[in-house]
Amino acid sequence: MLSQVIFRLLSFQYRFPSGFLGRYIGTKMDERNDRQSDWVISLLDLKPKDNVLDVGFATGRVLKKLAKTVTLGKLCGLDPSETMNNVASERLTREIHSGRVQLYKGYAENPPFQPNTFTKIFAVHVVYFWEDLKTVFTQLLKILTRGGVVAIYYVSPIISSNKNFHEYSEEQIRTAMLEAGFKTVQTENKLFGKQKGVCLLAKK
Repeated sequence: MLSQVIFRLLSFQYRFPSGFLGRYIGTKMDERNDRQSDWVISLLDLKPKDNVLDVGFATGRVLKKLAKTVTLGKLCGLDPSETMNNVASERLTREIHSGRVQLYKGYAENPPFQPNTFTKIFAVHVVYFWEDLKTVFTQLLKILTRGGVVAIYYVSPIISSNKNFHEYSEEQIRTAMLEAGFKTVQTENKLFGKQKGVCLLAKK
């Protein structure tokens, strides 16, 4: 199918947006995933005092929304793309200057945060890029507070798996979470058009 060919050609930009094309793709991804991100956030039931980490924040669209809810806690974003860090910094200029939002360039495999920092962590359409699930979840567990929750969202099936995209099953993700040390893992499903959205909620 043509969509699969295009997806393979652009897969690196989806994984690591860069330059002008990366800006465009990052913006389109955020717009297209808006309803899905909203659903994931609703499952986390965020409170004003929560400390929240958005893994793979792209253009900062979701963090901008969360700044209206998380008014007393900490909002952080982690993304390896310099282009996305620049784009999100522009969008979140006011929130960053006020100290309400902090952006970091880095990877989930080695997050630059102290242990027990966040009450809620979420990653929307990011799990495809992780090569070692257990390592990522071990790191996320470490920076999560006791009783905190990690939400991992993906669609099944993805358009095309390739060297830049890993297609994991729900059981593979669940197993990696439990092996990393999470106490419980809950699964929620929701249809978005023809796509099946899956969100795994792991509690420390």
